[in-house]
Amino acid sequence: MVYYAAKPDCQPARCLKRWCAVGNPGGYQLNTLIVFRHAKSDWTQSSIPDFSRPLKRRGSKAAAQTAAKIRNLGIKPDLLISSPALRALETAGLAADVFDINRNSIITAAALYQGTPTDYFNAVSSSAANMQTICIFGHNPEISDFASILAQQEIYLHTGTAVVFDIGVSWKELETAEQFMILSSGN
Repeated sequence: MVYYAAKPDCQPARCLKRWCAVGNPGGYQLNTLIVFRHAKSDWTQSSIPDFSRPLKRRGSKAAAQTAAKIRNLGIKPDLLISSPALRALETAGLAADVFDINRNSIITAAALYQGTPTDYFNAVSSSAANMQTICIFGHNPEISDFASILAQQEIYLHTGTAVVFDIGVSWKELETAEQFMILSSGN
């Protein structure tokens, strides 16, 4: 796992604020946003449209491994939002399996396919206010741009990589994150 602090005054001691009394002295409620890039897709059949490309076998394995790392931190999403493109939906479905969430509860947001970082913000901010943990699945470059804005520094999400953000405001007020960590099947 790779750990980073989004704000200069944050000093993560190998944990997010939620797990660290020092990092959250006020004890305020933190939301968690998981930004998850779809896993490695299959390019072997050039006749398949981009929207319909499935995951490669190693992509499926990587998606499940990354989701398991998130689950092992004690984090379980209340809501899964995905691009409708097949590779993103397959990644979301594999994560749902790991989190023991019904795949039918995955919400698709058409704007996340070839959208903008603003579309990602809108998908999150329009979700139910009572959701504490949201996981959003999408594509580069937009999902890396979205993560970079939240982190206030450049982040490049490789396939099958997720960033777990601590959010100290409501979803409607979301602009930046308090702190974050990057997880992938390889670390």
